[in-house]
Amino acid sequence: MINKYFKYLPSFGSYRKTIKKQSEQTDFILNTYIPVNIFKLDDLERVKKSSFNIVEIGCGNGETAINFAKLNPNCFYIASDVYLDGLINTSKKIISQGLENIKFWHADARLLIENITNSLDYIFLFFPDPWPKNKHHKKRILNAEFLELAKKALKPSGKILTATDHPSYKDHIKKIASLQTLFEVKQVDAPEWWIETNYQSKALKAGRE
Repeated sequence: MINKYFKYLPSFGSYRKTIKKQSEQTDFILNTYIPVNIFKLDDLERVKKSSFNIVEIGCGNGETAINFAKLNPNCFYIASDVYLDGLINTSKKIISQGLENIKFWHADARLLIENITNSLDYIFLFFPDPWPKNKHHKKRILNAEFLELAKKALKPSGKILTATDHPSYKDHIKKIASLQTLFEVKQVDAPEWWIETNYQSKALKAGRE
């Protein structure tokens, strides 16, 4: 999938292709667990048959994926990330908790979403790369093109949930929201199932909310 990353302007920074230090568990995860649990476009029928589908863009260390999938065992959860470190850490948590309703997408999530129609209940986009420099704003994933992809992939009642700790990105979200008519936009409190992620914890310690 790595060869297909750049159909869209990358919304993520550089990624590591290899993991330098590998324990026996990490070796198993990299060579066996992740390959077996990669979601493929040939598996789209599972999404159509499932009554509750979620795609998370940038699952990080898997805090949200693990908590949501555990609380909603009937859901089918696709945790997407371009970084192997995150998928490895998420895999360790999945294995330790015995979850069977999470699959991985190891590529640009838009390459997955563009192939889904009227099937997703949620798209989670938590703390995306803010690309703070003006010259990099075009790389921000949340834009008009993304909203069109998401609208097609979501059920009529489906939602995008997003969060950011970056003031500039907050303004960007408000601007994008004001220019579109595809979604009703609401600012809401954290849902009951929300769990503080590692990234959010660092942001709060740094005084960013």
